Parts: sequence; structure tokens; C-alpha cells
Amino acid sequence: MKEAVVKNKARALSEAGETLVQKIKKHEFRDLKNIKRFEIEIEPVDLLAWLYAQDHATKMCYLSRDGKFQAAAIGAVDEITNEGDYQIAEIYKQISNQLNNLPAARYYGGICFDPDNTDVNWGDFGGIHFVLPQVEIVRGSDRCTLAVNVKNADETKQSIKILRNINNLKHTAFHPPEIIKREDVPSKLQWCAQIDNILQKIQKGEVEKVVMAREVDLHLSEKADPQVLVMQLSKVIERSSLFSFQSSKGNAFLGASPEILFKRDGNVLKTEAIAGTRMRGCSEDEDRLLVKNLLASTKDKNEQHYVVAMINQQMQMLCHNVKVDPSPQILQTNNDIHLVSRFVGEINAETSDGAIIDALHPTPAVGGTPTDEALNYIREYEHFTRGWYTGAVGYFGIEQSEFSVAIRCALVQEDRLKLFSGAGIVAESFPLAEWEETEYKLRTFLNMFKNYK
Repeated sequence: MKEAVVKNKARALSEAGETLVQKIKKHEFRDLKNIKRFEIEIEPVDLLAWLYAQDHATKMCYLSRDGKFQAAAIGAVDEITNEGDYQIAEIYKQISNQLNNLPAARYYGGICFDPDNTDVNWGDFGGIHFVLPQVEIVRGSDRCTLAVNVKNADETKQSIKILRNINNLKHTAFHPPEIIKREDVPSKLQWCAQIDNILQKIQKGEVEKVVMAREVDLHLSEKADPQVLVMQLSKVIERSSLFSFQSSKGNAFLGASPEILFKRDGNVLKTEAIAGTRMRGCSEDEDRLLVKNLLASTKDKNEQHYVVAMINQQMQMLCHNVKVDPSPQILQTNNDIHLVSRFVGEINAETSDGAIIDALHPTPAVGGTPTDEALNYIREYEHFTRGWYTGAVGYFGIEQSEFSVAIRCALVQEDRLKLFSGAGIVAESFPLAEWEETEYKLRTFLNMFKNYK
């Protein structure tokens, strides 16, 4: 029965692709000043299975935490990156100029955590990298759409070829490689010394909170397929935004983030302040005790307070009629329990999506406070380069834009996998407890590999 359903969906997808081909062929495409977009409504398909099956080097997906927006795409008709200085507001102007001609389109991509701290590992991604895909499938609450963006004659031929082979919906069993070697940067001993150093600075009043992070470098027995990892993540993580950006060189950055940086729907802006983490218990009674403990924790409430204060200040600048939860609430995924305060406001007329990212990123949830002092400490003492980790990933659109904080993530480099995990350090922190928290956050990825203990 399942095989028959897949065949029927593949046939319907093939017919939809051919319909778009005929629409495209009615136009003559030389070098156009403006990109053209064609789309058709289709029956819903498994986006991740479709993406895995496509024979293309450039792939991307973004599935929102609330399930109301899901997109998978391949190819790149237009790429916008920053060369030199990190200026998201200027980059957004370029993107919005294109979107004004393509109101149904979206640019997918992300920005790094710190433009002053990058290295060769992140060369494919850069400080800012956004893509208008060649072919995409988008699922909303009430419809599923197949779309193609075309710009010139050569790309049109490629798009037609893709559309005529778009019905591949093959599935795969997950056969993970083995972990040959694991390297922790910093080591456990170095981490504890680092956290003690921060605590001394906090006691002296030099900084209030610093979010320190770790990198785990896994050497694998064979090349890991990024799309297989994404499909596996989708099976084990709920209530998180799933994302993957695979470059033309075969590298990929992917993850499942529980934290929304912002979501704009029309002129309504939503964001949230998340901090504090507890591992889910083994029963409802244990979960209730963990929630009670988290709500009573001075350390976790202080950590979250810094995030709330910063976001509230920025929201007052970006919006009017700002509303926020009067006290921290609980955000519960199938793996974690967090403190969260939700904000909503009506965007001021002059506020752009670029200005929103500029104002909200990075929050004290991933950097610290005061921001400049915390970032300077991270640049000087963190033992690796974050790149897109703790940056922002998502999409820009005319009607809607959404970005998640890039946590619970990995950088895939063929047979190497770099994992990342961090913890907010405040006056009440203990080095070993923070190490255990970061180790717990890594387990979702580590548990994918059959020889992980």
C-alpha cells in the first residue's frame, strides 16, 4: 500500500513538473534583467525524502518549529553574500530589491555569529550567504507548491531537466558510519579552567554573563550524507526548527533548533528569550519535578533575565504595542525543558527584516552581557571558530520571514563532523555542571552513530 501511494505521488509530481515546463517554454529566456518565477499547487510530498533523492550539489531545507512552514529546495538562481564587512542591513536591501519583483519567492540562508572571527572551515558559507533556489517545494498550513525560478537560457534548460526528473521520491534506511576518533575542543580540563576564569571576571564586575561553547570533531569511517542526517534528526527531535544548507562543494551545515530568533508575519513580529536547560525525565512526574526545579533556579532565572532585558529593549525600538509574558514560561521539546519569555509587537513602518536581525542578533542567550565585553572574551579565549554556529538561519520573504538561532547543529565535511554546544556562564555556574550540560546537548547527534557509548 505504501509503495502504491509513493508511486501515485511520484506520478502527480511528474505531471506538475511537466506543467511548469510547458509554462516556461512559452517564454523566451535570454539574459533577463529580472528573474521569473513559475509555480503550481501539488499534492503534499515528503520534503526530506524528495530532497535526499535529488541529484544536485546545492540543497537546502527549512522546516519551522510550529510546522506551519516547510520548504526544500535545490540549485541557486541568485546568491547574495557579503564580501568584506559584515552588513546585514545592506545585504537585505539587495534581497528585498529582488523580492519586490518576486513576491512569492524566498531567499534561504544564514549569517555567522561573529564577523570578526571566521576561518577556513566556514569558507563555503561566509559571513552572510543567501540563495534564491532554482526549484523548491513549499508546504504551508493549507497548500503545497512546486516552484521554479529562472533567469536565462542556460539555467532554463537546467530547470527543465530538473522538473522532468523531479518525481524521484526514494526512501532510505539510515546506515550511519562509525566514529573512528573524537576530539574535544577544549578538553574537559581546559574547559573547567576557562569557566573559572570567567567566574573571576564576573566577581570583579567586568562582565555579567558569557556564553562559552565547545566543539567536538568526529572522524568517521566513511562520508556522511547530510540529507540522511537531516532525516534522522527529523525522527528524533520535535518542536524544533529543522534546517540544512548544503553547498556546491559538498559541505553542509544542519541542525534542529528549539530557539526562534524572530518570525515576522505581515507587520507582526514575534521573538522569544530562551535560557536554562533540563533534560526531560523518564516520566510525567519526573518532568513536573524538573519544571519546578527550573522555575525555582536562581542561576537559570538570572541567565534568562539577561536575554529578556536585551530583547525587550530592542523590541521597543523596532515595534509598538509590544507585549511580553509577565513571567518565564516553560518550553518543552521531546528532549529538553527550557525557560522562555515570548514577545510580540507591531513593526514600525521604517523597520526592515535586515534591521530586525541587526537589532536582535546576537542575544545574550548565545553571546552574553554586556554584549561587547562578552564577545571580546569569546574571541580571545574560545578554542575554536563558531562560524554559523549560534548565528541565524532561515529565510527572507515579502509576506513572512523567519530565522532560528543556529544551535543543536553540526558542520558536515565529508567524513568529518563538527558538533557544537554551549552554556551560559553566570555567577552561580559550576564548571563541571556546565560541561555536563553541553555534553547532554551533543547526545542527539552522537546517538546517531552505532558505536557511540
